[in-house]
Amino acid sequence: MRLQQIGYILYLLINSIVIYLFYVLQPSWGDTVSFILFSLTLIYFLLSLYKFNPNRNQKIVWLTPSNFLLLGLIIVNLQTLLNVYFNYGTLDFYLEAASNESMKDTVLYFSIIGFNFYFIGLESFKFDINKGHRNRKLTTISLWGYLTAIVFIYFLMNIDLISFMTGMTYRGSGAYDRIREDSEFAENLLNVFFTIYISIYAYNHFLDKRTVNFKAFIKEIPLIFWIPFLLYVLLRALSGDRGPVIYNILLLFFAYFMVVQPKIKLLYVLSGLFFGASLVTIMGIARGLATDKSVGAKFSEAIEMSSDSKPSIFPATQELGNSINCNFIAVTDIEEEKTHYRYGANTLFNIISAVPGTYSITRKMLDIDPVQFSTSEYLTVSLFGAQYRFGLGMSAFSEFYLDGGLLGIVCGFFFLGVLYKFVDTVVLNPSRYSIYVIIFVLKLASICVYLPRSSMGYGIGKALYGVIIYYILNHLFILFIRRKNGNIIYYTD
Repeated sequence: MRLQQIGYILYLLINSIVIYLFYVLQPSWGDTVSFILFSLTLIYFLLSLYKFNPNRNQKIVWLTPSNFLLLGLIIVNLQTLLNVYFNYGTLDFYLEAASNESMKDTVLYFSIIGFNFYFIGLESFKFDINKGHRNRKLTTISLWGYLTAIVFIYFLMNIDLISFMTGMTYRGSGAYDRIREDSEFAENLLNVFFTIYISIYAYNHFLDKRTVNFKAFIKEIPLIFWIPFLLYVLLRALSGDRGPVIYNILLLFFAYFMVVQPKIKLLYVLSGLFFGASLVTIMGIARGLATDKSVGAKFSEAIEMSSDSKPSIFPATQELGNSINCNFIAVTDIEEEKTHYRYGANTLFNIISAVPGTYSITRKMLDIDPVQFSTSEYLTVSLFGAQYRFGLGMSAFSEFYLDGGLLGIVCGFFFLGVLYKFVDTVVLNPSRYSIYVIIFVLKLASICVYLPRSSMGYGIGKALYGVIIYYILNHLFILFIRRKNGNIIYYTD
């Protein structure tokens, strides 16, 4: 570890101690100094990306998953607080429950401490890329394409298109843990197959060491993938469910990033993020409108309403910033002793819930109350009551805080930093790793923007689920091919 890194980590630790003293002493100027300290830390981090990054000449230092994750964390945890600080509105204007506004300082101070440990996690580990794993091209990709198409057809056969497109079938409260119907199971599996297929494609491509542009990258992916993928993303966009749209687009982006290592200017990146954030906001507003309206009418009304949304330093991302409600509820309920720390049970439960069916099985076998061990369920019931009409969702901060308070924040954000340092390493050096690692990393990369308003545990669980599905089905494919051809020699990881 370089002396510069050690000094940076020491600064972050001292910074965290100072912020914690603000939490204890509650000075009237604490929020001002906290924002200044965070700004200085962020500026240094961004400058170090270019100055100390070995890839700076490739102009790709801004495009790593950890930076997208950082942006999402800032929006979710700080944007609303910045709105209040710069007098865009009072805190109760932005919160679902105005009674929670007394926890503003706690949420602010603990968020900034969390950011410090996220940066520490990014700086503390350097993953070895010299001793990598190389292998032959994978020849089962066509079978994965056929399987993806079959599952997509099964998915279409089990949904009511009208209800689906109008948003009537959308269910909140982190609906990931509610795999009850055939269509929901098929959709879950379909997203896994999208990740596996594009991972195999990218893996085979960078083993070829061929240089391609964006157009060639798109053309080389066969229609058996594009048709289900594009139709699914379109259907989900029309339904108003932003999560699948965001992470499937990012899945393609980071696969392209792995293969091509493009030189994209920061201005283009910021423009794309602004457009994407605006589109996501409009989709979120459209989802909340009356379900008896046509899709076109809902989106037209949503575009008009987006211009009249809550005042903000950056209106395009305020809808995402509203997820800070989850942070306030978690802190308030712990402070007022409405609930207790889970000591990691929330994160573990979210990892388990990523596998379809395990939620129901675990609940029945262990007689578990989902309100106590599902973060999204708990936050929704805490705010709306047991008879809620739609879910509140959750945030990574709320997951960590309910698991262990400030210690949960420190450990959770630190682990996020370490995890996404590994993700960055693989994305920048993909040919050094096996297909299992590529699947795991591409899934985590695809959810980097959405994870701050979701669950780290669930993200890890989905990535592991994809690896397990690939391992099982790929070995079945190999057996099938060998029996069919007899003397085939197949290379696998």
